[in-house]
This record gives sequence, structure tokens and C-alpha cells, in this order.
Amino acid sequence: MTNNLIDRREKINEPIFQTIIRTALTGLIITFLIRYKQINNVEDFKDKLSIIFNSFIYIGGIMVFLGHYTELFFINFLRFKFSSDLKFQMAIRIIYWYISGFFLYNLSMIVRGILENRELYVSDWWVGGFYFIVIELIINLILQLITKKSFWNGVY
Repeated sequence: MTNNLIDRREKINEPIFQTIIRTALTGLIITFLIRYKQINNVEDFKDKLSIIFNSFIYIGGIMVFLGHYTELFFINFLRFKFSSDLKFQMAIRIIYWYISGFFLYNLSMIVRGILENRELYVSDWWVGGFYFIVIELIINLILQLITKKSFWNGVY
């Protein structure tokens, strides 16, 4: 069964400057939400800036910015290679999110280890895919509520 919205699948194009501003702000907000308690427990302003900067690099730079481009790769190119059946597209997309999240999370943990001079902690290497799936489902729910175009109806 083919969803009639699938036939209207759209490619997403936006200026790089707009993408940088939006993903930077999103990354900064997420960084503050995740690191709020840690930032407040540090007295030295320089240490607070270091926590924010390092966290922003591996959260905002890798997870949000590169995550955006992995999603665009799927939306603009990869999904057209598969059947237009909505259920099949959704299943492939979730699998793609897991694989993308797996690589982005592990890359961000490697960068975190370098920036914070930490030993690489690999016991939870597989969770990044699940984090990415949850994040993408929330983002697409917001898109659905605002624009009525999202993963949920097959347009994006």
C-alpha cells in the first residue's frame, strides 16, 4: 500500500548559514540542559566555559550538526532508492537512525575523550542509536505539529 503523501515527498534545502545558526542554537540549548548541574557545581568561570565549550563541540557539533546532515542525506537521496510504501519507509528510516546514531554517538565519545583527556568508555557503545531514534521521533513530532510534514506522514 502506498501512501498518497509519499508521492509528494519533498527534498529539504536550506542555506548553510541558516543551518549553522539553527543547529548551533539547538546544540547550545541541549548542552545547557544536559550539563546544567555540572556547570552549577563548578566555581571557576573558566572551568564553566571549558565544560560548555567541550560539551558543545561533541553535542552541538557532532550530534546536532552532523546528525542534521545524516538526516538530510536520507531525506534527499537515500529514501528515493527504496519502495515508496509508507510502512517500509518508516522501518528503513528507523534502522537508518539507529545506524547513524551509533556512529555519531561513538564519534562524539571519542571527541569527548580527546577534549576532556578521558579514557574512552565503551561499555555503552550501542546506546547512541537508541538516543538518536528518540531524538528524531521527538523532532519529527514537533515538525508534524508545526508544519504537518514529517516522518509520521511520510513527507519528510
